Amino acid sequence: VHHLEADHLALGPIWPSPTKQGHADPVGLDVLRAACAATAKPVVAIGGIVDVARVAAVAHAGAAFAAVVSALAPGADGDDGLHLRARRFCLAFAAAPTATRNAR
Repeated sequence: VHHLEADHLALGPIWPSPTKQGHADPVGLDVLRAACAATAKPVVAIGGIVDVARVAAVAHAGAAFAAVVSALAPGADGDDGLHLRARRFCLAFAAAPTATRNAR
């Protein structure tokens, strides 16, 4: 008998998502914060993470990762290219204070 175990959990949408219409209602940061506190597994926040303020907010709430899609699309944040947009999101996530992520 094989026992399968998840190595991470995904939770969302955190906010309404421009990428996927008709999804479940957004759960918000309070639910994300509670989910991160309730498990030792890394939590991936997904849904509506459209700017660096929101990526920092999910990191601050305890998410180990942020799934970002539409914010990295061409023209989503000026004309500086995918690499620079992705870099801004990564730096914002890494810089956000979070006791949950730093405790692991």
